Amino acid sequence: MIKQYALGFGIALAGAFIANAFGMPIPWMLGALIFTAICRILGVNNGAHKNFRKTGQLIVGVSIGLYFSPQVNEVLIDQSLYIIAGSVSTVFLSIAGAWFLYKFSHQNFTTAYFASTVGGASEMVVIAERKANANLPLIASAHSLRILIVVVSIPFIYQYLRIHGDLIDMGSNLPVKISITDIDWYFFLLFACAIVAGFLLQKIRFPNAWLVGTMLFTAVLTS
Repeated sequence: MIKQYALGFGIALAGAFIANAFGMPIPWMLGALIFTAICRILGVNNGAHKNFRKTGQLIVGVSIGLYFSPQVNEVLIDQSLYIIAGSVSTVFLSIAGAWFLYKFSHQNFTTAYFASTVGGASEMVVIAERKANANLPLIASAHSLRILIVVVSIPFIYQYLRIHGDLIDMGSNLPVKISITDIDWYFFLLFACAIVAGFLLQKIRFPNAWLVGTMLFTAVLTS
């Protein structure tokens, strides 16, 4: 198992470096994702421990939560009607997609609904497990395919159309020297607290505790 995990990590790391060298958008995610997927399709026995996934979700959750500053909260309040409208429309689109699958895929409505509902692949499967007639492999496959298409296609479309945010170039390509006194130790304390929050939220079966839970925890602290 250790060799399998090491091989999986090595393939993902190599994919990230190659994607970065070719100037791909978000190379450290897309490169690792694409190379890992290709190797799995080719039958390579690479794998990843479940705690690696939790660690990745923790990092993403904390990173997103750090953006919830008072200024961002003001923008969210100003745009709240659009956010609510988008959320409601997503629910209706999910129901419409479920009906379409139910009619044309010859699956029961439970399977069609959970395969169409927007959400994390693993979370949808966990919820669907409570239903006796749900086709779990099909639900997992549908969400994995959706995530793969969206995550891979959207960054390339944005790069091609030259759409980007308003981030100011802070000289990220310049060499950086960091001394021990420059390290923000509060950041490590935040991560430690987020880990504890993730474990506690997982204990109470909070949905997607390591991503959504740690994001909300960090957002509360930074707001």
